[in-house]
Amino acid sequence: MKAVVLAGGYAKRLKPISNGFPKPLLPVGGKTILEHILERLFKLPLEEIIILTNERFAWRFEELARKRGYERLRILAEPSRREEEKLGTLGAIAWMLSTLKLKGDLLIIGGDNLFNSDLKPLLEYYGRVKAPILAVYDVGDRRLAMQYSTVKLNSNSQLIDFVEKPENPDTTLIGTCIYLMPEDALRLLHEYLGGGGNPDSPGHFIQWLHRQTAVYAFKLEGQWYDVGSFETYRRAREEFGNPPVEVRTHTALHVVKGAVRKVLGAKWTASVYVSGNHGRLTVQFNRKPSEEEIREVERLANEKVCENVPVKVYVLERGEAERRFGDEIYDLFPVPEHVRRLSVVVIEGWNINACNKRHTQTTGEIGFIRLEKPRFRQAKQLLEIPFNVE
Repeated sequence: MKAVVLAGGYAKRLKPISNGFPKPLLPVGGKTILEHILERLFKLPLEEIIILTNERFAWRFEELARKRGYERLRILAEPSRREEEKLGTLGAIAWMLSTLKLKGDLLIIGGDNLFNSDLKPLLEYYGRVKAPILAVYDVGDRRLAMQYSTVKLNSNSQLIDFVEKPENPDTTLIGTCIYLMPEDALRLLHEYLGGGGNPDSPGHFIQWLHRQTAVYAFKLEGQWYDVGSFETYRRAREEFGNPPVEVRTHTALHVVKGAVRKVLGAKWTASVYVSGNHGRLTVQFNRKPSEEEIREVERLANEKVCENVPVKVYVLERGEAERRFGDEIYDLFPVPEHVRRLSVVVIEGWNINACNKRHTQTTGEIGFIRLEKPRFRQAKQLLEIPFNVE
């Protein structure tokens, strides 16, 4: 058996945070969504794990695999570089089956599905039923169920009804994007697509498939999120271990400062302010920036969040800190002379500053940074950049 992680989307609903980043590589709890999935998959007796992506994002997955030293992992890019060229989720799976001439059963997981259930019981269940399996989850709220596909089962856990995004759901049990498909069910995929089936909706295929053959359900325990919106992304981060909000906001100051320096060339910080999820960075600057510049600052800041790079803190004797990092560590507000040991925060290639506050371990733990309207104080040659961490 092989596993396939679906990672070919362009994350349109999560822009601007997802600009240049696929959803599976968005950070949650100090790791990417993909890393959470792979942790589960590496515990299974799988021949190979395939990341099915696109030509635009393939290099990002290759970079992660190289950095982590992952084995049994293959990156496969469908021939598309933008949304309009996509084959569709099912179209991409069919293309993969044909391109690699795959045989055997497949465990298929949507790369934006974040969960903490052990998948070993799913494989054990498959060994008993030897039929297509859909992983289901109880969202516990009928209004929430409207956003997904609802399912009904008989006493043997066989699928007897499947409704894609119902207007008035009468159940809170929904289908996830986690499937275990035997080889004969995968052959039916070609029949479904050849008959004009929707190539971009796995749910529609399940709706069609359960009328052709028995499809069984496996109920996920623990937590499950389909990270398809800012709200679900926020809730997932909270559930999977967000650091305290002011810790995230303090760290965001360093990320925003790095972006401000790259876009505006502003080196010196005049003051900072943090209260809850709200922060304000004030830098020495001689003009009012354009809207395009501020959008670029926000884009670069969130790109650094998505890169999930380490936030290192060095506690050094003051003289050693100055010899090692130079005046990069200081701002316009002085560190008192009696302070002999400094905590220096380093985001490699981005920002270096002396700061005695707590910080996250990685930029990915910060969350989305949304800039508010800046204020340019011409008389003092200062630019105030307020922001919120979401």
